[in-house]
Amino acid sequence: MGVRGIARWSNAPVEGVKLITDSVLRQHQARSTGVWRADLRTLKRHPYLTDGTSVGPERLLWEYISPPDHNLVIIEDATAPKRADFIANRAEIRAANMAKRNAGPGLPDAQLGLIEEPPEPLHYRNTLISFKTSSMEAFINQLGGAWTSQPVKTISGPNLGRPSGGLTHRLKIEGHVFSVGSDWIVRVGSVYATGDQFKGVIMEIEYLPVDVLPYIEGSSAFLDAFTTSLLPSLPSEANFNSVVITDQEWAHVCGIDAPVAEVPAEDDIYAYGDEENAAADPQKDDWRRSAYMIALALRGEGLM
Repeated sequence: MGVRGIARWSNAPVEGVKLITDSVLRQHQARSTGVWRADLRTLKRHPYLTDGTSVGPERLLWEYISPPDHNLVIIEDATAPKRADFIANRAEIRAANMAKRNAGPGLPDAQLGLIEEPPEPLHYRNTLISFKTSSMEAFINQLGGAWTSQPVKTISGPNLGRPSGGLTHRLKIEGHVFSVGSDWIVRVGSVYATGDQFKGVIMEIEYLPVDVLPYIEGSSAFLDAFTTSLLPSLPSEANFNSVVITDQEWAHVCGIDAPVAEVPAEDDIYAYGDEENAAADPQKDDWRRSAYMIALALRGEGLM
């Protein structure tokens, strides 16, 4: 059980984790319970020729790995609709059609000028997939050679224009885990880019007693207040932001309200297991929700 939020100190000094650690131990008598490690990477598949005429579309993939077995993959298709937008648009069309039927009772639909509803898309903008770490490379291989961690190189011949590699960006998080009483778990870590370039500090705050909290405009005053109490005195120029995702937003990301569709083929890259039901069980999906928020925050800064 529990709810989680992410806090980001993007312009923290190199000793930022130590400053927060000292504050947590001193002000809350926290107990150290372990280390926090995570790796993130971004892969980009460029448009390429598949048979000399058709073009494979661009895709972005974000991967979050936190030992021992937390591995979340997010695939983005910029050409697909967001689930929330699709549902809102469909609701507007249904309301407009209902109004036309009410205005012309008894008339056949063909004479009412009804708006055709869009078909359910094969997938929405983001697809979330959970893996055991050992399964990831097999999944990348399934997606094809356009997804690699090498620089882009176009090749000549029948596959002209198809990249032999993709763009990749890697980040890692290294830090500590603390328990504050029996209600809170605090994770604080330094963010490093390729070559150990320091990119600030990130925190994950978990409140265990409840699984629902009110959110206003993407933040939770309750989590924000506790997070603030953990911090040392920050300079006025400190860039500190919190990130949360509401239950409704998370439901849209997971697609848990989507109608039951046909079982996808095993070789469909958008096929996945029981993730649609995961959001209904906080004990099962809380780490996925947190990983998604971390990727969202770092992507928003242009680091992924």
